[in-house]
Amino acid sequence: MIHGECDNDIPYTQAVQAKAGMPHAILITQPNGTHSCQFHTDWKRNFAQQIAFAKKHCGMEYDQAILDKVY
Repeated sequence: MIHGECDNDIPYTQAVQAKAGMPHAILITQPNGTHSCQFHTDWKRNFAQQIAFAKKHCGMEYDQAILDKVY
């Protein structure tokens, strides 16, 4: 999951608690990030990491062309 540490809508502490309950999950913290993670300067790198995790662990089908176009 990706969470901004300055999120005023959903406190960052809730992301930390959620991560604690999912031992195989990863928490990507966006320093000074808000609820709108996609506007953070690290968004593309963080989202790519999230997609790589999903591809490896979730067995999801995906369309790489769409991911390349949108992000």
